[in-house]
Amino acid sequence: YGVQLLGLPPWALPFLISSGLLLACSVVVTAKLEETTVESTAQQSARDPEIAPGAAPSYGAVDQEPATGEGGVDLWTLGVLLVMAAAHSAVFLGWEVTYPVFASIPSSSAGQGWSTAEIGFTFAAASSVLIPFSILLYPGLVRSWGLLTTWTRCWLPALVLIPSFPRGVSLLLAAGWAEHSGAVVAWNYLSQMLFSLLLGTGFMSCQLMLFDFVAGQPKADSLTALATGYLVTAQGLARGAAPVLCGALTSTGLSSESSTTGWFSRSLAFDVLAIIGLFLCAAPVWLLPAGFVPDCRTRSTETRTVKAASSSAQGLLTQ
Repeated sequence: YGVQLLGLPPWALPFLISSGLLLACSVVVTAKLEETTVESTAQQSARDPEIAPGAAPSYGAVDQEPATGEGGVDLWTLGVLLVMAAAHSAVFLGWEVTYPVFASIPSSSAGQGWSTAEIGFTFAAASSVLIPFSILLYPGLVRSWGLLTTWTRCWLPALVLIPSFPRGVSLLLAAGWAEHSGAVVAWNYLSQMLFSLLLGTGFMSCQLMLFDFVAGQPKADSLTALATGYLVTAQGLARGAAPVLCGALTSTGLSSESSTTGWFSRSLAFDVLAIIGLFLCAAPVWLLPAGFVPDCRTRSTETRTVKAASSSAQGLLTQ
């Protein structure tokens, strides 16, 4: 950020880089993703005689809507999974929005007073450990624990970490540690990396749980694209609402903290993110039907899990 390119504004270069990465992802998806290849279209045409060879399958069309009622699509499980995925996106992006604001609070207001570059390095450190963890270790954890257990065991410590981070910083500063002291720096980097490791792989878990659910439903071929569309839409809406919500909560917390009659502190946004995670991400696991066990140890999905985890890890860079 801040590098001048051909006289463009300082934010132009980061946006151009992001656009280039998105374009590259689009090219790779179009060329390599199974659902978009010519072979996949030919296979779909062979299964459905109404689709002409070479024509794109009409996923989600009116005459291909999944059946409902007995033997139909389990709308309850689908709804719970979508809520979990949307809330996870909201919490993850909420942290990425709230953390820089919190870390940049000036020292005159009992804050860290970190610069944009210093904050950016913490995100870079978190990404540097998340990518290899997602590719090398996450598939093994899923095979050993199962998807639901992996999801829960990642969320429970995250629910403690999220509200603890701002309070830890405040306690260190109140104890006399300087804004750039080893203790404050270590707590920031440790919190960022733990949060990234615990919840960064949650995007893959959401996708794998949804795919496993769809595989057991009637008309799974046509439902796959429809359910994926619902997932992307739910996550997009959550990402759109998270910055607004967290910005309002951070402003309210800071204003309330400076008031003699205020009830809240600068940790308000983090506390709300933890509450969202508890009730909409961790707790809904118990609302899933007993028969829903997306466990790679008991189903022949190990290969799919490894491939999906490896390919989805690259997408975490844009989450």
